[in-house]
Amino acid sequence: MSEMSSSSVAPESGRKSALIVEGGAMRGAWAAGVLAFLYERGMNRYDMVYAASSGACSAAFFVAGMVEPGLAIWREHTCKIIRKTNILRRKPIIDLAYLVDHLFRERVHLSVEAIQNAPTRFCIVLTDCHTGEPVYFHARDERIFEALRATSSMAFATRGFDYVDGHPYADGGVADPIPIQRVLQAGATDITVVLTHRLNFRLKPTPRFLGQLAYPQFPAVASVWTTRQHVQYNAAMDLIRQPPEGVRVQVFSPLKPMPVNALTAAKKRIQAALLLGRLEASQQIAVSSPAARPREDGPALSP
Repeated sequence: MSEMSSSSVAPESGRKSALIVEGGAMRGAWAAGVLAFLYERGMNRYDMVYAASSGACSAAFFVAGMVEPGLAIWREHTCKIIRKTNILRRKPIIDLAYLVDHLFRERVHLSVEAIQNAPTRFCIVLTDCHTGEPVYFHARDERIFEALRATSSMAFATRGFDYVDGHPYADGGVADPIPIQRVLQAGATDITVVLTHRLNFRLKPTPRFLGQLAYPQFPAVASVWTTRQHVQYNAAMDLIRQPPEGVRVQVFSPLKPMPVNALTAAKKRIQAALLLGRLEASQQIAVSSPAARPREDGPALSP
């Protein structure tokens, strides 16, 4: 962890804590390992949680207090979620119906009630396909499953968008990949950021032709992806490294190359990323943390 300013065990009176979880498809296994470590340490009661893409999926289980079932999905089901041979059949590589509708909703039963009752405002970042602007969906009812499908709609690996209340949305990481400016506007003063890239990473522009290929029916999204996403991302990283006065930022980021990429499906490599996330979180944790109010008790988790 890189700690950008002084910290305390929990925010003092009048301060607000926030958690941001970056996406990155299967790179999110590392972030899931970090979240498991935080949860086991009792650091799970944030005032607000903002996340996009695979980060939103892991964050949903974190907020619901269902970290272990979330880890089990990473450990056991990625080979069914990602089917690279589907490209030969002109089908999506990532099966979001299996991930969200079958696993999250039916098999594991991600608890909407637990998220509703949590002392945390959980917001899933989406990209409005008509405007290209970020939308921060407050997850508090069954529409959370639609929102998780939409924010996980990775360009090329899926059809690139999905519907929430009949409106098309794309991956939230397009419009606001690391929503630190948003949590600052919401009054956050003690911010924990879980990245899936190293702290010195700089995002490069996406070629314009890729945007046109990925979003032919949504030119606003294509434009944001190719002209603005990298600017937003790099500005967020700068803000993390140099937060405003009075704001404390704690960062967990990979210390060495991950054993996975965005489309890794191999169980052993996913398991290695989960373990690495936990290990590197333990290596980076501050002696005193600005993160969250500690949970009083809770079970130990499997890696």
